Amino acid sequence: MKPIMRTLNYLAIFIAMAVTTVSCVESSSKYKSVVAQRDSLLIRADTIEQEYNEIVAIVNDVESGFNEITQNEGKMMVELRSNEGNTASKREKVATRLSLIKDVLAQNKEKIAQLQARLNKSGKKNTALQASLDRLESELNEKTTAINALQAELAKKNIKNISIEEHKTLD
Repeated sequence: MKPIMRTLNYLAIFIAMAVTTVSCVESSSKYKSVVAQRDSLLIRADTIEQEYNEIVAIVNDVESGFNEITQNEGKMMVELRSNEGNTASKREKVATRLSLIKDVLAQNKEKIAQLQARLNKSGKKNTALQASLDRLESELNEKTTAINALQAELAKKNIKNISIEEHKTLD
């Protein structure tokens, strides 16, 4: 029985020392400093992820706007070709589509400028984001040029720009 008691005494002393050591580590200033640093890094990681998600959402909005422009351009071209009969409602549809396209172009231009400002403000060189911005700006310039050409064609056909508020949005 004595060896078992002695073993139990050693085990009790070992457990008491382990608990004391662990509790000392948790209350040490180094431990608290490391925990604070970890928490700070986790908060920063969450902030970076949130900023990344916002940037991706804006880029997706711009690309969606370009898709909307392309769809409206196609519909407008069909309406222009069938507009040779010169009915007033077809002219209004074409003018409304042009106005919608111009609004989307303006929104995309603003969003691209917003992204560029965020990138410049960060002070970091993000080549992937800069490449995406350059691509979006290039597409914006192409769409703007195409819309200006369409507007010139519409002016030849005597179709004036009308405001969206005057007419319902087309599908």
